[in-house]
Amino acid sequence: MNYNKIVEINKKSGLERRENENGWKWLNLKDKEGIKLYAECMRLDERDEEEQNLEKFCKNIQKWRYNEWIRDREYRKSMGEVFYECSE
Repeated sequence: MNYNKIVEINKKSGLERRENENGWKWLNLKDKEGIKLYAECMRLDERDEEEQNLEKFCKNIQKWRYNEWIRDREYRKSMGEVFYECSE
């Protein structure tokens, strides 16, 4: 089984992995090792996608927390609290 052919066909078609759910039709169903490799590749792609979404989510949370910290600090400064800042 030529696995490079599968990749080339998918690249030429320009379809996203999610849209190309029929990618299995390019595999020889008697080739058990090929099926295992293809399934592992799909699983790893899905995990990478989930990790990217999680990174975006975490960045948004960190940005929100930083903005909250700045607002709290400005409020406390306006109330007369003194902050000592380190110079780099």
